[in-house]
Amino acid sequence: MSFLNQHECEAVVLTCMDFRFHEDLCRYVKHDMEVASFDLLAMAGSAKDLIENGPGKEAILRDFQISKELHKAGKVIIMHHIDCGAYGGSKNFESRKKEIEFQKDQLYRAKNLIRSNKNLADMEVILLFVNEKDGKPEYIEV
Repeated sequence: MSFLNQHECEAVVLTCMDFRFHEDLCRYVKHDMEVASFDLLAMAGSAKDLIENGPGKEAILRDFQISKELHKAGKVIIMHHIDCGAYGGSKNFESRKKEIEFQKDQLYRAKNLIRSNKNLADMEVILLFVNEKDGKPEYIEV
């Protein structure tokens, strides 16, 4: 069967545009989370524009809706990460603990915004934070 014949996916993944995470994130979603197929959206800061009512907010919401309607995605997976340049990088935080707390709070805010959107409220929202441990990505489901 041609890949063009498959027109449904399980999820839409919103990730940061940071190249350091793409390959491993896709591996993690497919193998560790067992999500075989997903639409992938990449924005600077991931959900930052969504949370802060930035210029990309409407595009993110539109793309979530398209993924849901066109590809039957039932889940939204949002990934934020350590040392995100859109938030000023790790140097912008007092400590790693404060940075992680801040990013987790951002993820919860994004989830609440999706839940409050009447067109997306029925989608399962999964939150991921990617830390660095021993030089490798460490995924934490929030």
